[in-house]
Amino acid sequence: LNTVEISDEKREKIQKIIEITKACFDAKASKGKIPVDEILAVSVTVKEQFKEAGFLSSEEFDSINGFQEDLQGAVERFYVDLDGFIDWDEFLALMMEARSSYYKSLFKMYDLNEDNQIDKSEMEIIVAQIRARGEAEKGKKME
Repeated sequence: LNTVEISDEKREKIQKIIEITKACFDAKASKGKIPVDEILAVSVTVKEQFKEAGFLSSEEFDSINGFQEDLQGAVERFYVDLDGFIDWDEFLALMMEARSSYYKSLFKMYDLNEDNQIDKSEMEIIVAQIRARGEAEKGKKME
């Protein structure tokens, strides 16, 4: 069994992210559930709180709008409990599904030759395009 070591700093960041997400969920919840039509609003509030806490830069904040579309898609695909509400566990599952879809779509976008790999030459092209759009900080992070 392989184990992954997580630094105390990373562990604290993960804990804070969970706390923020849960607080945003609880702010809209009644009896531990939120209405399905509030899922996107809660996720926007989470995103705003992540920015305030310093987990997202302004550039990152603006660039993750695709996540909202993936979350809406996850809701449409997986929401089967037709009472009109979801609980915390269902919310987390939807967020994780949306996150997975979001990263898959990013990978497809950056896999320029569609070989299911992003090689050094593709990465150089991507970074150059990002810098050309005026997103120097994002380009530097991707080097």
